[in-house]
Amino acid sequence: MRVVLGQIQGFLERSVTESSGVVVGVSGGADSVALLHLLHRANQHLARKRLLIVAHANHQLRASESDDDEQFVRQLAGRLDCEFVSRHLAVREAMAHTPDSVEMVARRLRHLFLASTAQAKGWHHISLAHHADDQAELVLIRLLRGGGSDGLGGMAETSPSPMDSDIRLWRPLLKQDREQIRTWLAQENLPFREDSSNSDTAIVRNRVRAELLPQLARIYNPAIARVLCRTADILGAEADFVRDSALEWISQEQKRPFTELPLALQRAVLREQLLSLGQVPDFELVERLRLHPDSRQSAPHNEGYRLAASGGLSRQPINVPASPYPVIHLELSGSEGSVAVGGRELVWKISSQPQPLGTLGLEQFDMAKIGGTRIFVRSWLPGDRFRPLGYPCAAKLHDIFISHKIPRERRSQALVFETLEKRIFWVEGLPLGEEFKIDATTGLILTLSVRRPHGL
Repeated sequence: MRVVLGQIQGFLERSVTESSGVVVGVSGGADSVALLHLLHRANQHLARKRLLIVAHANHQLRASESDDDEQFVRQLAGRLDCEFVSRHLAVREAMAHTPDSVEMVARRLRHLFLASTAQAKGWHHISLAHHADDQAELVLIRLLRGGGSDGLGGMAETSPSPMDSDIRLWRPLLKQDREQIRTWLAQENLPFREDSSNSDTAIVRNRVRAELLPQLARIYNPAIARVLCRTADILGAEADFVRDSALEWISQEQKRPFTELPLALQRAVLREQLLSLGQVPDFELVERLRLHPDSRQSAPHNEGYRLAASGGLSRQPINVPASPYPVIHLELSGSEGSVAVGGRELVWKISSQPQPLGTLGLEQFDMAKIGGTRIFVRSWLPGDRFRPLGYPCAAKLHDIFISHKIPRERRSQALVFETLEKRIFWVEGLPLGEEFKIDATTGLILTLSVRRPHGL
């Protein structure tokens, strides 16, 4: 691990300022314990040490075992003289509000917790203990589910946090395999915790780890994990090049005709435009658009898209009345910002602490329940259903407007806020959504306010 130690020290010197530090995600397992010790040792060799915060997410999924993990990490942080923070994540409660798997929900809540910890300090780096075997497993899982070069490219050593693009995720162990890490821990006599859920083969990643990869290594290639990681490196670099080329083509005023672009570039251009419109760019939709230009193609949730001969993509809702303003897809990047919509200014702020309330047109939401920083803003549509704060269940938005005595002319102008899963979490002029309120388990808080010109 001497080489890794030097690489970590070099990264700290180059990328982490002396006034800043690193949030280290530590579960208590072998990989994260090794990561913390390596970071701590590398830090000791710096002329001016960087601060380290040990962040532990308690998912509350394994009863007392989860609490024992938290206590182990707390004591480890104390022995290394590192600040310790932990948060109990309401994974099971969040499962009631999404069709996602427990692993996806836990991951989203965990990233929100880590990002909020970094934001509270004004830091820009979170270190995670992903290693080469994690990379190989991820590539196989994405291959089985169907993925292009961008997905099969796997994880990069550094990448933006999915919760805040200003924060970088750093994976110093990505080139080391599980056996190397555990051998080093044994040599250094460093204890760690074993997660009993890792043996649960009902979880896809565990089945890949316990069954598929060993069989591929035994029957086809003993170095299969290394081959998969090398493949991820190759495809990731190629995907980055194609993506950058697509974005460059989109930004050009004088373009090479879309139909003359290489097939891979055509698909990338469509994927990037769909993402900018808030649409998941699945392969089937991309191909229908590419093969049938100037023809409206349907997508979920009454969405439609048309590809012009020039290569430009436009949204064309299906069987819905025209809105007084277009659907806006917002990426709430950074800790705060604003955007003009419907003749008003929408202002947002992301923080770990609640903001003072009592202002008309201001509400606060649990970002974990919203699902991240990407949302839709639109006008209301017939058939919309919403559950305001205090309501026992969702009701027709039209009926809620009437019960709250919202004038007809104001209804058509009200901003409707949706998650990427098309769940309404707020309607301007009404209380926030019951399922999105902040509580004792909340990590990051999204504050939204709508500022109207006088008389609107």
